[in-house]
Amino acid sequence: MIRENFMRSVLAGFIATYVMTMTGFWQAGIGLPKIDVGAMLAANMGHTYAWGQLAHFINGIILALIYAKWLYKVLPGHRVVKGIIYGIITTIAAGLVVVPLASPAGVFFTRTPNPAIMIIGSLVIHLAYGFTLGVVYCPFNKD
Repeated sequence: MIRENFMRSVLAGFIATYVMTMTGFWQAGIGLPKIDVGAMLAANMGHTYAWGQLAHFINGIILALIYAKWLYKVLPGHRVVKGIIYGIITTIAAGLVVVPLASPAGVFFTRTPNPAIMIIGSLVIHLAYGFTLGVVYCPFNKD
């Protein structure tokens, strides 16, 4: 059962990160900023775009493992609601920790020309991640 849940969470994390990445590219079409996490990480690490994307996907999988192991059972609601709540949690964590460490944008994008629109863009991509994680991840229950 542990192996099955591990594999399910890895797969769900990969798929959710892919959806998040595509949402970050596509949201420019609706007036939100294009958010390319892979490029941001690559620039911060001083590596190629491929390394930035790899780091982004590894992070997405690790976050899915954390969700599956510790948060899935304690978050309220249906699994999709759990995923959406997790998307909000990851938005807050990104704004407080990841963005200041991985870019010059500052805490919650305060060093950008329009922090509000950047926060909305970040929320959209993290909700896409959380929603997809909630839809795809279904723990194995041995009944």
